Amino acid sequence: MRLLLFGAWEPQSPGGPGAVAIHLSRAWVAAGHEVLVVAEDPRAKTVTRLPSGAAGVEVVHVPSYGRLPVLPRVTRRLLRRESADADAAVLLSVFTPFHASAGRHLSCPYAVAPLGGYARESIKARGRLRKWAFLKLVERRFLERALLVNVWSHREQEELELLCRPRQVLVTPPGLPDGWQFPSRPAPDGAPGRRLLYLGRFAPAQKGLDLLVQAFSLAAGPDDQLTLAGVDHGGGLARLQRLIDASPARDRIVVRGPAWGADKAELFDQHDAFVHLSRWEGLPLAVVEALASGMPVVVTAATNVADLVQEHGAGWVATGDGTAALGAALRASDDELVAAGRNAQELARTEFDWDRTAASLLRALSRARQSIG
Repeated sequence: MRLLLFGAWEPQSPGGPGAVAIHLSRAWVAAGHEVLVVAEDPRAKTVTRLPSGAAGVEVVHVPSYGRLPVLPRVTRRLLRRESADADAAVLLSVFTPFHASAGRHLSCPYAVAPLGGYARESIKARGRLRKWAFLKLVERRFLERALLVNVWSHREQEELELLCRPRQVLVTPPGLPDGWQFPSRPAPDGAPGRRLLYLGRFAPAQKGLDLLVQAFSLAAGPDDQLTLAGVDHGGGLARLQRLIDASPARDRIVVRGPAWGADKAELFDQHDAFVHLSRWEGLPLAVVEALASGMPVVVTAATNVADLVQEHGAGWVATGDGTAALGAALRASDDELVAAGRNAQELARTEFDWDRTAASLLRALSRARQSIG
């Protein structure tokens, strides 16, 4: 098959839409398909083809008008030409005027992957009025014309179906980075207290870091520690530091920069449980990596992995302010942590696989195409 994939091409991206585009493209090429990645560039005047750095993947940057839901003539011509030779298109991320406009000019059927963009908390928190207007005027029709909408959890499906009536919904979780080896996890070292880890962007409102600092302050004992590792996002680090400074547990909370590769693996090994109290998400890949490393997790329903965590006994699901779940993780025995960690790794091994996700999406697209003749 020849596939068009709409989204940013960011080979170094550790997560988000850029990472999803990389993983899906590689999985489809490995299965024998051709992939053209179409990325918008509001500053561009002409179409530019760029080296992808990945065999079998082409990348083209096309002009757009940014927030306006119309396309320049040169972009419309390219989309009509490329889609005439394509079997299907997949558009990553939503509330994106370029994608909604592109859907009207495609000759091939298409699928939409929201990546958590329709979470109610996300809509409320960021440009609520603009998003609701765009949904009513443009986005709802874009979704309902799609052959299918691909979400990452049943919770995300429920939120989608409150907004529109998609023809078909496919639920497939994301996968792990290429070549993931499922490392052996060291046994608890007997040191007093528990060590919790958060890894991700310092975006307090979205990631629930205010809840995390408060819950840790209420639930932690004198020997417990919390490490927050990540990168600043929109000034969130300064707000986070103010929250920590006001906490009675501030001497047991450590803030550090991002971690990659061996540094990230070492962080996973040095901590007892991984915490994400997000208010809205697609599905944070840091949580998936923590599970695959054998770490029990504390997560909210908004991470879109809570049902699986509960079903597999891979950690604790936080409700309300998160204090009860965080307290349960901090008070867990060594045996309980080891068992939950073993369950976490098995969950990751059985549920999170990009090859399977990519194949499921193409099978669903093929069936949907056949059903409409």
